[in-house]
Amino acid sequence: MYLVLTAMLALNVSTDILNGFTLVDNSLHSSIAASAKRNDKIYRDFKRANAENPEKNKEWYAKAMEVQVRADSLFNYIKGFKEHIAILADGQARVDQLKAEGLDPTMHIQGNSNLDVTAQYAINEGHGLELKEIVAYFRDYSAGLIETNAELRNSIKQSLATDRGYNSHEKDSCDWEIAIFEGMPVGASITIMTKMQNDVRSLEGQIVQYLMNQADAGDLRVNKLNAYVIPNSNYVIRGGKYSAQIILAAVDSTQTPEYYVD
Repeated sequence: MYLVLTAMLALNVSTDILNGFTLVDNSLHSSIAASAKRNDKIYRDFKRANAENPEKNKEWYAKAMEVQVRADSLFNYIKGFKEHIAILADGQARVDQLKAEGLDPTMHIQGNSNLDVTAQYAINEGHGLELKEIVAYFRDYSAGLIETNAELRNSIKQSLATDRGYNSHEKDSCDWEIAIFEGMPVGASITIMTKMQNDVRSLEGQIVQYLMNQADAGDLRVNKLNAYVIPNSNYVIRGGKYSAQIILAAVDSTQTPEYYVD
């Protein structure tokens, strides 16, 4: 997405292009809301499983709760970052007015074409470097939790990468925060950061689901319940008493076990 936005910025920052950023940003907010809803269900299911069997789940549930705290911290930091840019672009009074009306001021910025305030806040004031360090901290912590799923671990590293990059003004590679924020109109920067928030929520759900699956990793999977009668004796004398155990057994009809003797 960043490459697409950068290519668009090589053109003049027209109203149509800025409106395009707004459409992408709105779509990302819808995706964030959907991810948050899915994550809430995963957390509820994990909490219930932990309450029913804490001995099996407590270690993994504790890790999931730590992921939630760290993900919320990063998500909210980015939210504050965006709000500060909105204040620089439109003024504190307008931001306060929109918040009083229950609106997200970062979704109603009038100065979307401003090319200066994002670099001022992110680069000149050093907040872009701070954001980079926080993103990297969450990325490395989360990737470190994933031991048996290389695909998810790589997805975390790629989605939250903070490597050096290029922007429209640099022929040589530059620091991550410069590549993202230098010379960017407010509308583009806000959209890029909303994408970061979307990545955080999406990865959060995948990580917590992985942790919940790890709690069940050693469990046997079954798909049927069968009743079995186990008699205490293979024969019954006339007038005698027949005794047997009747049990309900869980089985997996999709698996054929192999038996070895000696």
